[in-house]
Amino acid sequence: MEDYRHIVEQEKTLNAYEVKLKELSQLLDFFEENRPGFQALMDYYTSEQRMHDLEDDHSGRLPEGLHRGVLSEDLIYNCYSDYREQSIRMLEIATHFFKEV
Repeated sequence: MEDYRHIVEQEKTLNAYEVKLKELSQLLDFFEENRPGFQALMDYYTSEQRMHDLEDDHSGRLPEGLHRGVLSEDLIYNCYSDYREQSIRMLEIATHFFKEV
């Protein structure tokens, strides 16, 4: 009997890619559908409203238990930076695909 391990390996690769491409498609749908929300977050980051919210936070006028992640400069900036980094990575992967495959 011939050795057909290569077929088994290629089948594993095909199956893994089918699953991951479906997951990727769902993630891309999320980012596409929620683009307005992300843009609103970026607009809020540099807004007068956020400045007023920061003042209210520092003076103790915000209710206890209110999540304040959006008032942290680092969290919004890190989200933006991570999004940008992953977008660049997707472009690099896509470029490789079209050049090499």
